Amino acid sequence: MKILNYRIALIILSFLLFNSVFSQKRNYFNVDLGLSQTYKGFFYLFDGVVDIGAGYNRHLIDHFYGGFSFHMDYLSRSGSSARTIVYKPKVNLGYDINVSSRFSINPMVFAGYSFLNLSNKEFNYTENQNGINCGGELRLVWNTEKRLDYFIFGRYDYIYLTEDKNFTHLDYYRRVHLSSFGIGVKIKSKQEQRFEIKDLRD
Repeated sequence: MKILNYRIALIILSFLLFNSVFSQKRNYFNVDLGLSQTYKGFFYLFDGVVDIGAGYNRHLIDHFYGGFSFHMDYLSRSGSSARTIVYKPKVNLGYDINVSSRFSINPMVFAGYSFLNLSNKEFNYTENQNGINCGGELRLVWNTEKRLDYFIFGRYDYIYLTEDKNFTHLDYYRRVHLSSFGIGVKIKSKQEQRFEIKDLRD
């Protein structure tokens, strides 16, 4: 039964992607920068510093967009040389809600697999961990008639580390909670720009 469900989901996804390739293309790149924050779990003693990344999305159907992104969080621990870099490749699914001719709201969900590099120069220590990553993002976008749109965002990442008896003994410490708030730039394709200029004027 599970195999059948996977096949159905794969067929639907393939249809949407096929439809998007042969329909009028609306796609864009985005680059964003935010302040990162950690919560309870493995990194409760660490401070978030920065979350930086980029992504690519294209129109699927109606107001839905799909694509992929790659972000990186840099974390540090006060009074120590302990540092952690979190690499977050993901696939995204977003929805575009037009609030007015100039502003839109873009909720997005994502899933991926994250890689964590931990280090502490004081003890000449390095460690690599990994785990599944899922979460969501909300953008408030200022739409322009030019190639660049601008947005502010809030993002939440939940990472569940793969079990490692030599590293994460307790289930509590396998859970990583990250959030970030910041600004970004949406770089539209020429065709997407033409569509949005028409929409703004209408």
